[in-house]
Amino acid sequence: MFLAFAVAIISIPAGIFSAPLARLPKRNCLGGRKHGTQVDLQDYWYFCNDGKLENRGCFAQHRKRVAIGEQHIEDGLETLCYEDEFTGELRLKYTGCSVDGELHGPNDFWNDPSNRLWYFCEQLGSESLRLNYGGCVWDEERIAKGKQIVRDGVVYTCHEKIADQEPGLRPSGCMHFAKRFNLGNTFETEDFWYTCELSADGTRGIKKARGCVHNGKRLEAGDRYSIGDVIFQCTLHPEPVHEPFGCVVKSDELDAPHFYPIGARWTAGYAPYKYQLECLRKDAHTTVQEAVACAYIDKASRKHVLELGCVDEIDGQAIACRRDEKGMLVYAINVRALVSPTRRQMAPSPRATTPVVERHGSEAEAPGELVFERRSVKHLSLSCRTVVSSVAMG
Repeated sequence: MFLAFAVAIISIPAGIFSAPLARLPKRNCLGGRKHGTQVDLQDYWYFCNDGKLENRGCFAQHRKRVAIGEQHIEDGLETLCYEDEFTGELRLKYTGCSVDGELHGPNDFWNDPSNRLWYFCEQLGSESLRLNYGGCVWDEERIAKGKQIVRDGVVYTCHEKIADQEPGLRPSGCMHFAKRFNLGNTFETEDFWYTCELSADGTRGIKKARGCVHNGKRLEAGDRYSIGDVIFQCTLHPEPVHEPFGCVVKSDELDAPHFYPIGARWTAGYAPYKYQLECLRKDAHTTVQEAVACAYIDKASRKHVLELGCVDEIDGQAIACRRDEKGMLVYAINVRALVSPTRRQMAPSPRATTPVVERHGSEAEAPGELVFERRSVKHLSLSCRTVVSSVAMG
């Protein structure tokens, strides 16, 4: 009986070991992601394996897939995808900057192949880098972007790339007595004012004269002003200059000063012995008012202009125009009567002893009759043309 009970306990149905084991279904991953599929989460990608997300790689710039342990270069930056040795989590870090096939580590500096620009690999945080344009190069000297330098009298600025302009050193200003002026700025000296402009070939900043300065006031080209008896004009070509332009004439006969340009003539003095004065340029800074001709007023109030060295018969007498020993313009009337333009009273000069026009012939000649002989009148000419005006003034 006991034996039968034991047998009954351990008896197993026939064929139970020959039946196959049932396979359990694979589990999905968190969020309903199916087993065997690729899963993208933020900056990394995984593989769903029976309910678990297995690390596969990282997303580099522009969502480029980078496998674990793979280095990738894009936009000048080298990246490495790796698993954190402590947490096992995926990490993407920037390991260097790549330019023209050369790899540069964090905080490295280098010049470009043209040796005109320099760059550096900037460290941003613990795992991020940025390829940075640092500036320009001049004779192996690195110049930071935005900085101005002066070389060979030219002001340059190190520029970044702007629109279609490449980065590099470009002329940006002018130097004037150790002072810098940017393109487009105006500045002045005691006598002139300028604009800083770019040269025609674009290689340098040049100071271009725009006008003159007088008494602290800016004048444009062509503007005029007077100092004393001299009129000046602001002239820019070929060089800027305060150029003598004319004369200021003041007299008792004029209510206000009158202005005459260089070369102009006018009549002054007291009738009948008036003179024609001309505004002449004396030197680079001065004009003078010089008597250049005689302007005799006859009894009919007509003006006879006698050029220097000329003689004419006016009102029945010989009138001549010449210079005396001192260079002063004088009248010669008949034989010995001289009138000087420097004398306010036009009386005969008692100092005139040398006859200007000599009488020749016998004493029997009619009174007032003159006979001219060219060889005896060295400073006078019988061929001069006398200009006669019916207006005595002016």
